[in-house]
Amino acid sequence: MSIRNPFEVVKQNQQYQKTSKTLEIMRAIYNKRGLRGFYTGYGTLLIRELPTSTLELVILEAMLRKFEQHVSRYRVSKESLVMIRVAGVGVLGGIAYGLAGLITTPIDVIKSRIMVNALNPMSFLTCLTNTVRNEGAMALAKGGLMRVILGTPGGILYYFILYLGLTSVKADSTLSLIHISEPTRPLYISYAVFCLKKKKKKK
Repeated sequence: MSIRNPFEVVKQNQQYQKTSKTLEIMRAIYNKRGLRGFYTGYGTLLIRELPTSTLELVILEAMLRKFEQHVSRYRVSKESLVMIRVAGVGVLGGIAYGLAGLITTPIDVIKSRIMVNALNPMSFLTCLTNTVRNEGAMALAKGGLMRVILGTPGGILYYFILYLGLTSVKADSTLSLIHISEPTRPLYISYAVFCLKKKKKKK
C-alpha cells in the first residue's frame, strides 16, 4: 500500500488536472506539499481496501460452501470434478469481487476525490459531507457499475488461474479460503492463501 499510493495519486491527478504529463504532476505535488503529497488519501485507500477484501472473502466463502455441497452430489470422474470446481471457483470469485466492489463504491468515490485534490487535501469526513450536500447521496454511487464491469472479469481470471494451479497439485481436495488481498499486496501483485482440506471419505 505504501508503494501503491503515490502511483494512485499521480494517476488520479493525470485524469483530473489540465495537464496529463507525469513529471509535471509529480513536480506540482512535490513543490506544494513535499513527499507527503504523494500519500494524500492513504488512509482512505486503506478504508476502501480493508472492507472490500473482507466482503470479498465473506461472500466467496459462503458461495463456495454452497457450491461444494451441490457439486459433491454428482457422481463424476475425478478429472471432471476438478474442472467443475476450477470453473466454479473462477466464476464465484469474479462475482464476489464484483459485489464487494459495488458495495464499497461510496468509499471509492471519496478516495478518488481526495486524491485528485492532492494539492489542496481534505479529510474523509469533509469530502463526504461536501459531496452529499452539493450533489446528493446518489453521487456516492458514481462509478459503481464500472467497478463491477471491470472487476468481475479480473476476479474470474484471477481465481480461475490460482485454483487451477492449486488443484494441479492437490486435485482431490475441497476448498476453504483465506484471502489476503489488496491491502497487503506488494506493488500490483496480489496474493492469496488457500487452505485445502482433504475431503472426508464416506465409510
